[in-house]
Amino acid sequence: MEIPSEDFLHFLWKTKGFDVKTLNTTSGDEIQILDLGVHNHDAGPDFSNAKLRIGNHIWVGNVEIHIKASDWNKHKHSQNSSYDSVILHVVYEEDIQIQNSQGNNIPCFEFKNRIPKNVLSTYHKLQAGKNENLIPCQSLLHTVSDLRKNIFLERLLVERLEYKSKFAMEIYEEEKGDWYMIFIRMLLVAFGTKVNKEACIMLGQRLDKRIILQLRSKLNSLEAYLFGLSGFLEDGQDVYSLSLAKEYIFLKQKYQLQSLPKNIWKFSRMRPQNFPTIRIAQLCALLNQKQDILNQVLELDVNLDLKNIFNVELSSYWNNHFTLGQESTISKKNMGKTFQDLICINCFSPFLFLYGQQHDDQRYKDRAIMVLEDLKAEKNKITKQWESLGMENKTAKNSQALIHLKNNYCSNMQCLSCDIGYTLLKTQN
Repeated sequence: MEIPSEDFLHFLWKTKGFDVKTLNTTSGDEIQILDLGVHNHDAGPDFSNAKLRIGNHIWVGNVEIHIKASDWNKHKHSQNSSYDSVILHVVYEEDIQIQNSQGNNIPCFEFKNRIPKNVLSTYHKLQAGKNENLIPCQSLLHTVSDLRKNIFLERLLVERLEYKSKFAMEIYEEEKGDWYMIFIRMLLVAFGTKVNKEACIMLGQRLDKRIILQLRSKLNSLEAYLFGLSGFLEDGQDVYSLSLAKEYIFLKQKYQLQSLPKNIWKFSRMRPQNFPTIRIAQLCALLNQKQDILNQVLELDVNLDLKNIFNVELSSYWNNHFTLGQESTISKKNMGKTFQDLICINCFSPFLFLYGQQHDDQRYKDRAIMVLEDLKAEKNKITKQWESLGMENKTAKNSQALIHLKNNYCSNMQCLSCDIGYTLLKTQN
């Protein structure tokens, strides 16, 4: 049978997931575990401040874990005085006797033949999924209680928001804590969706608050500024785009603006309604007609009136255009419900969470979760896969947690860090 990984041996040690009766070192000394120690995820021995009785003596120090004892030398621990504090070397198999930098033998405990067969079998079942596009525990998931799964998903949702707030934190630092610009830039990236995310990040880095505040009361001027910065006005082809280009030239000279290259924007394989030109036009309309949008999002005493927030009118030019200079059949370019939900998921919620973090105010973090509770669940390949396994997916709160679970745990085979994987292995013990 395949030899377990070192991470699995860490799991066994910290959970006592092995036969703990009559423990002995490989040299025959009795071992009594008084304190397993604290799992160390940084450099140095794997478990610190362990307390063990070995033979007739009580030892306090560190525990190092390897698959084979010879890994000690491969990792050059015998030359590193930081490992002289190791009081027990825990291995799957002892193939050699090892020593510390002082030349002293280190007592060794061997896991081999002490791992319960059902625990090892469950571990290998989880590992079998690593070569397939599957949920590793899908054949065992039904054995975990709904309560246990739901508690873990609650924690995953917070992890998801913390994960998203890392990107928002980069904007926070670039904008030196200017919450208006942080919000506008997060809004812009959300409008770009995955396809044009990078282009929107670049555009956001070039935005100037002074100019936005000066122009936001004039929709055409705001469009001139954003479309010009985006690189869409370099080759104006009709009266409207030429008028925007003329105004942008003035702004460019006055503020020494640098336009992005037009070719960074992606249009292929997209519905015209999702073209970056339409999304920029919608963003301009939102900034023009909902100038208090930031205050509305931060308002704690009332529910977000999403229908009202997204109810904006684009300039009439876009009634028969999807791109600048090319006419199309007449159609309204309102933001659809699905797109509105994406803005709430990818901007409003993580923005509120970041705001709560930076102000040490739990109310905003709670509101970030409430925003997701009020939205319908996302339906995609990942959430459908979870639904087929009986996982609840009724709101965006559920779907965000499930997406995080698949992308950050299942796809990376982090079963030993997952509460579900942990439960499966513990219940087999």
